[in-house]
Amino acid sequence: MKKICILGSGAGGGVLALELSKIWPGEIYIIDLDSKSKKYKRVTELKAKFISNVDNKNTRGFGLGGGSNLWHGVITTLDKQDYNAIDKEAGTKLSKNLNLGWSELRRYFPYAVKLLKKKISNDFSKTLIKEGNLIFKKYLVSPFPLRLRKLLIKELSSNHKLNYVDNALALKLNTDNSNNIFSVDCIKKNKTIAVRADIFILSLGAIENPRILLQSLNKTLYQSKSIGKNLIDHPFATIGKIYLPKKIIYRANGYSSILLNSTLRFGYVQSNARPGQNHSILIRPSISNDIRLDRQNIKKLIYGKINFTLILSILRSKTLFKTCLILMSEKFGIGYFTNVFDITMQFEMYRKDNAQIKLSKQMDSFGRLIPQVNYKVPKRFYADIRKMQRQIKESLFNQAVFKNYNISDISFTSGAHYSGTCRLGFNPKSSVVDKNLKYHQINNLYICDSSVLPFIGNSNLFFTISLFSIRLAKHLYKKYISS
Repeated sequence: MKKICILGSGAGGGVLALELSKIWPGEIYIIDLDSKSKKYKRVTELKAKFISNVDNKNTRGFGLGGGSNLWHGVITTLDKQDYNAIDKEAGTKLSKNLNLGWSELRRYFPYAVKLLKKKISNDFSKTLIKEGNLIFKKYLVSPFPLRLRKLLIKELSSNHKLNYVDNALALKLNTDNSNNIFSVDCIKKNKTIAVRADIFILSLGAIENPRILLQSLNKTLYQSKSIGKNLIDHPFATIGKIYLPKKIIYRANGYSSILLNSTLRFGYVQSNARPGQNHSILIRPSISNDIRLDRQNIKKLIYGKINFTLILSILRSKTLFKTCLILMSEKFGIGYFTNVFDITMQFEMYRKDNAQIKLSKQMDSFGRLIPQVNYKVPKRFYADIRKMQRQIKESLFNQAVFKNYNISDISFTSGAHYSGTCRLGFNPKSSVVDKNLKYHQINNLYICDSSVLPFIGNSNLFFTISLFSIRLAKHLYKKYISS
């Protein structure tokens, strides 16, 4: 019976392993750098070199079940124009098939999926903006990354077919003369081990996948020319403020039940936006005029340990206390009393923006070349910002006033949702994997994570990646077992 090896246990590899554990008759191996017996840790050895004019951080995954260490807490689904563009790239109605996976996804994240799919009237959000060129959109706000740790560990303890190779760092894929991968070399406890399997699935992310592929595969025989190219993200910037003549209780940044432990936030996308220009805006009660300080405060409250020192800091700092109240209003849906709102615009990139992952000449402590992330804000964003600022002004009512910000390169922050570096498509000359996520040049290699997505919309890709995992599990079963 065929043995499957999955590299990485995040939204792609984790959900794929859980789905396969129910239907796959053979052994399934998960290789991950984290430990299954200890609480997750931040992986500092996974380095990358950023060549960018954007405020980037080292966006490395951590913990069994994945989750970025720059968790923004906001998840949404792709918009219709993004799904249509992906269908065109795949050469088939992929989106219709993907969306059948929501019922399976409910098993893993019942409350989050229920809330995101819930039909909500947007009447109360019209306190500020009327629809027209801007269309109402829902976002899920989750206080913590939606990790799969508990579900995976539970399945590992009861399913003898599912095996977890922890504390192991994947170094190199080994190919044979028949267009197949036969093993992956890993470092575990300072020793190199080879894990053999019949089918391999990469779920290491849009930065790590290009690294292992470029270092492993023969350039003339197996290596796709598209590996690492077409890097996309959704950088964001605060583009202005809205002022109302009087204060209101604004609940559009936190609507739900406390029992669900997640809330809905509402934003707007542009109607009829072309792929690569599917930008959006989010509205949040304003904290201060210092955007960088606001970001620092939000990170301190989200990532900091709750202790006496943090509580004292909150009580002493006016902006930190205000930030805390706004985050609490988002979490519990209680609303916030204010008349000043920050408008954050999230931008979608696409392949013509020429961002990509290359291998630098520097090596890490494991002898791997450090990936170089070449990623700059496209100049076209500035025209799109001016257009959005005009649309906001035209859409306001109730005597609301919008004040523009002057935006420069230093105004942008990375969305930390890198994608596209192993993009899917029907043409092997311009893509890395086909519609079923199989690597074009190799018979038994698949890729299942954000790196395959040629368009990503304007927010976190967790659920989108998971839907691809569910679809891939069904495809593998149909291809290798039921046929």
